[in-house]
Amino acid sequence: MNLLILMPTSAKFSKIDLWNFNNLNHNFFILTTDKCANTYNNLSSNMKVFSVGEWKENIILEKTLSIWNYSKFHKVIAFDEFDINVAASIREYFKLEGQNRKTAKFYRDKFHMNKVVSEIGLKAPKTERVSDVFDVLEFGETFGYPIIVKPVMGAGTYNTIKLNCKEDIKLISIREFGQDYIVQEFIEGELYHIDALKLDGKIAYNIVSKYYYPTLEHFKGHSTSSCQIRGEESKIFKEYTENLLSKIPTTHNSLFHLEIIYNGKNIYFLEIGSRLGGGGIQPIIMDQYNIDPFYIYVLAELNEYNMIPEIIPQNELLYGFIMVAPKVGKVVSLPEEFEIDLIKERCNIFDIHFFSKIGKEHIKTVNSIQSICRISLKGENPEEIAELLGKAESLINSKVLIV
Repeated sequence: MNLLILMPTSAKFSKIDLWNFNNLNHNFFILTTDKCANTYNNLSSNMKVFSVGEWKENIILEKTLSIWNYSKFHKVIAFDEFDINVAASIREYFKLEGQNRKTAKFYRDKFHMNKVVSEIGLKAPKTERVSDVFDVLEFGETFGYPIIVKPVMGAGTYNTIKLNCKEDIKLISIREFGQDYIVQEFIEGELYHIDALKLDGKIAYNIVSKYYYPTLEHFKGHSTSSCQIRGEESKIFKEYTENLLSKIPTTHNSLFHLEIIYNGKNIYFLEIGSRLGGGGIQPIIMDQYNIDPFYIYVLAELNEYNMIPEIIPQNELLYGFIMVAPKVGKVVSLPEEFEIDLIKERCNIFDIHFFSKIGKEHIKTVNSIQSICRISLKGENPEEIAELLGKAESLINSKVLIV
């Protein structure tokens, strides 16, 4: 089988460099950016790398024509949320099996997904499309404040704003909405994310985590962070996830990242993506289950189910991650390698990845995953995880100078 993988990031960041392609009797076509192309070279004899100068939809689609002429591919995989629609278009054009544009719309169009979830009988925030500020004001007058305004196909709270009152309309008055934004009622409660993997039609793992702060708090300087939970709430949320996945459009094999709000009484659907969650979720699953969820998903799509190991936790520990929020200014220093090693040892960190570089300008916070670095760690209980994440953040900030 020939498999096309859309991967705009480097092999090291996606961890594809850890996959053993030579063990697979298949061909892999990696489509990436010119900037990242050299990171995929020489990984395997059955891998061919293609690249584009700009990672834009029409440029990607045009490039797939030349890849198809080079050698027809049988399946397409996209791991990035913004490539879900692109992959669906490729499948439809070349008449390949997998998620089509109609199904992809559910996972990308937040107005459509909330409408569908409400229609199947699950609670979701009241949601409407908006064309201008008057639409937003009318929604606020009808349903009350606070309200949330965000892109219909956004991700990571990018361009998402909470309006606490009518006067806050000035925060969004400079925007041209068109049909690209929605407005939602604000639901009070705790925010959770559930990360799941479906293989051959069955749930392979279903992991519940709680955000320490709502992701919108990132705009106030709080680092996005979460910790896995257990107990009765975890059981309830897992059952909710299984019920939801049984009622929405899914493919035989798929990754899911679901976000819900729980107010102690009701569960409210917030959004779901047919992809692996961001932040520290991939390294956490790799350490906790001793699998790379991307690689396992690829094996499933290749019908190599016999190569997939039993997916069970390797220990009884809990896991958490933090995206250390940057201050506004220019990065002039970052921790040395030996300092990073000391921080890892003191805080039980098994994965740390820096996004900031010396000389980088942090102008303002634009989304919940913007960060100096990503840290993933493990501990005995939520209290220990919270303490370790706080200590790690403090130690990193003590070694970072932004002016």
